Amino acid sequence: MFWVRVAFAQLMRRRLRTGLLVAALGLAWAVLLFFRGLADEGYDQLADLLARDQSGHVVVMARGYGADPRPEAVLHDAATIRARLPFVGRVEERLFFTGLLKTAGGVAYFHRGLAAPWPSSLWYGGQLFQATAGGFPPMGDHLALGAALARTLDVTPGDRVVIQLAGPTGPIERSVPVCALVKTGDPAVDRFGVFTPLETLRGWIGLPDGAHQLALFATPAAADALAHRVRAALPPGADVEVLTWRQNLPMAGQFIDYHSGSVWLFQFIIFFIITITLVDAFFMSMLERRREQGILRAVGMRRATLVRAVALESLLLGLFALALGLALGSLAILYGATVGIDPSWFTGEEGLEVAGGVFSGRIHARFPTFTALWSAAALLALTVGSTLVPAVLASRVNPVEAIRRR
Repeated sequence: MFWVRVAFAQLMRRRLRTGLLVAALGLAWAVLLFFRGLADEGYDQLADLLARDQSGHVVVMARGYGADPRPEAVLHDAATIRARLPFVGRVEERLFFTGLLKTAGGVAYFHRGLAAPWPSSLWYGGQLFQATAGGFPPMGDHLALGAALARTLDVTPGDRVVIQLAGPTGPIERSVPVCALVKTGDPAVDRFGVFTPLETLRGWIGLPDGAHQLALFATPAAADALAHRVRAALPPGADVEVLTWRQNLPMAGQFIDYHSGSVWLFQFIIFFIITITLVDAFFMSMLERRREQGILRAVGMRRATLVRAVALESLLLGLFALALGLALGSLAILYGATVGIDPSWFTGEEGLEVAGGVFSGRIHARFPTFTALWSAAALLALTVGSTLVPAVLASRVNPVEAIRRR
């Protein structure tokens, strides 16, 4: 306890410098916690968004459909497959289609046709789905169009369009009324999106139980385990493939891994700056106290005791910085968790487009427990370690020479 009081008194001798060091280290650690928490939760949000919009956390589809999405690559008996998966909480059957829309005013190509149960993947916590004009979701023989696509065709709710598409059993042409215009913030959806009820498209193609994809939902982290259970539940030799969202959307997985790695690089840079700052500060402190350290050595203090005293001083400094950083970081993360970060602050656009998905809601944060634990230990180790070199060098100075210097 005596040495703790001594270390605290030494820190208080230069209160401004101590305060600046504590503030700098605490703020750096708070920034690290906030951005790691924002990245962890934000990438999970992105994975969930992409899974609901394009894949599912696990997908079951006809073999080869993922690499070559041909209209005829259909699961003809989706209900039978679904019956084998009672352990999956949510399963969504989907049909995809591409084709042309015709009106008196023109012709437009679309490639984001989706027939699925409603509310479908477009609705996920406000992340993608923003606004509609008209009645959404579509019911019966109706279409909902992306807002930009509707502007191209000069179509409003209530107008009719002729849709031509390539179905699994051949070309299809229908005259269908438009019931809604969908605005998502995703350019691909707004410009090339066409939506209709699953049962409607099944009736058009003559496959009452057909689906290109069974999208299974859990969490991004549980996708691998779920895919393993699904493969085990399906009959041997079934002409289907079971993919996780990372396997089905490899570019999205690579994007998340790359940017998550860049956050680790950012953390390394922070710790590098912290190390340089601490070494410089403690070298100056040792130079200022060289004479008194010489006196302590002259009256019998051992070199190891002097080094331990300085190390304890730096440990106290690190603990103060951690307390400040934890308070500031927790407040920032609390704001990120409850309010969130609006992507339009950075882009000026309605949404932030990443890896084929669009954040049109807010990006949230969570407290990064693992990062907090290892980085706190690393910060304390750096704080103590950065004092050892100047403390050891100071302890080796001849006491007589140190006393003579002022």
